[in-house]
Amino acid sequence: MKAPRAGFTLVEMLVVVAALGVIAGAVAACLAAGLRAWDAARAFSRSEARALVAMRLLEHDLQNAFCFRAVAFSGGIERVSFPVPAEDPGTLADGQPLRRIGAAAYRFDAARGSLRRKAWAYPAPEPSDAGAERLAAGLAGMRLQYRGGTGAEWADEWVSATNLPSAVRIRLAVADAVAPVVMERVVSLPMGQPPSAAAE
Repeated sequence: MKAPRAGFTLVEMLVVVAALGVIAGAVAACLAAGLRAWDAARAFSRSEARALVAMRLLEHDLQNAFCFRAVAFSGGIERVSFPVPAEDPGTLADGQPLRRIGAAAYRFDAARGSLRRKAWAYPAPEPSDAGAERLAAGLAGMRLQYRGGTGAEWADEWVSATNLPSAVRIRLAVADAVAPVVMERVVSLPMGQPPSAAAE
């Protein structure tokens, strides 16, 4: 009587080959996705990352803006200034925080292609542009627009010591070898005028 030969059957071999094919397909798909993510990350330049950070800081300051007659909210296409809580409020003798009024100003410097920010405490006068902090460089342009509570139209200017706009639209264009990359964000001001029903 012959002893049975050790080995795999054809069905077992087919199952193993099918399982290896599934595993190889999953690994290839993960590798392809990783390469696509790597290419996207490399395409996202350092200038774009800094511009996003600058937009986030401007958004944060705008959301903390409030009305104060001595420091008007003043906005144009490439510059905006408004009252905000002071960055270094200090403390009282009993350890309680001292609430102080400050101001912040953002300006696009077309000559250097940069967005600059300066902040100061009231009642000190606005410092010169020489001491402004550079938030982002490599910009091709900037445009700010404002919307109030009585109309749906975006305006290129806003000057008021008693009212804040209900929203500010920020557009930054980052310089690129092919074409500028445009980033846009609309910031709602919690203390601003409510938009009208006709607003988009």
